[in-house]
Amino acid sequence: MAYPFTSRGLWGKPQGRHGRRSSLRPVTAASETRARRGAGIGDRIIFDALEPRLLMNADVLGINLSQYDDGLDRDMIVRLVEESQQIGEQTVTAQRIEIRDRADNALLAFGDLAEISSISIQGGAGSETLTVDFASFGGHVMPPLDFDGGAGDDRIVFDSDAAANWSIVGENAGSVGGVTFSNVENLEGAAGNDDTFVVSSSGLVSGLMDGGAGGFDTMVLEAGFANAIYRPTGADSGIFDLDGVLHRFAGLEPTTLTASGGVVTVDMALLNGDGGINARLRQGRRIGTPGIPAMISCSRTTAAQPSRRSTSTPRPPGVVIVLGRDDALAVDSPRCLARL
Repeated sequence: MAYPFTSRGLWGKPQGRHGRRSSLRPVTAASETRARRGAGIGDRIIFDALEPRLLMNADVLGINLSQYDDGLDRDMIVRLVEESQQIGEQTVTAQRIEIRDRADNALLAFGDLAEISSISIQGGAGSETLTVDFASFGGHVMPPLDFDGGAGDDRIVFDSDAAANWSIVGENAGSVGGVTFSNVENLEGAAGNDDTFVVSSSGLVSGLMDGGAGGFDTMVLEAGFANAIYRPTGADSGIFDLDGVLHRFAGLEPTTLTASGGVVTVDMALLNGDGGINARLRQGRRIGTPGIPAMISCSRTTAAQPSRRSTSTPRPPGVVIVLGRDDALAVDSPRCLARL
């Protein structure tokens, strides 16, 4: 039966069983030239070159902005969305994780929640802001998320409708609610929420720790110090200077120093005094402003008083309060002065 198609196939035109010529042919100059040139284009398999591609784990939803040398600033959001699709007479609802650019709502990456084991976002040369819409996951479990801000002045916003605990364990590095971050200079909590920022002895945020508007947010500094200077800049903002290491905060009501020893100086020169009471010293070395329970709690900042049998432990240096031109200090109890 003759071959009915004109396709040459991968290895040339298929040969039938009839009409086959002998493969022994006389060698001529033309045949030698063809042999040196190689087989014809129809007798070869040709692979077209493709652009370089990165094969990623299908279980990891991630983007890498460091491969783009554009230095652009980006504002991104990670959230869970639900999509309903009609299949026959049934309505099927699927949960999908999206990473979008908030500037133009461009979809950067997405995947089904059930198929994603973790989320990875690598920042680039610009300044990135990443908002983690934790509240959008509702009763679903958000996969672990790792955010490396890379270069630039980066920020992470953790938007949750429940109290969040921030743990800062390294320089611009830490975790919150299943999110780990590094090279992130600014932290911000959700508005109307109760956030707690715990800065370990090795932790530092070089930018700003912001508890967000409203709520009742706190900060705890665990680092030891010889000299601590607290400079309030507002009712819920200020700067802690622990031996030259600066911790800036805003939107935080009570702040606490837990380490023992050293001198604590409260410098109110940055406040705009209005002639009223700008600071209040409460029992147990608690220094605050009107309407705020405690701007700084110094109850544990000094070593314990030596016992009568001990004479080797020096008396704690105490708290120094520096008032501005129009500032005033109110003392709730005379016993507070005896503790200074």
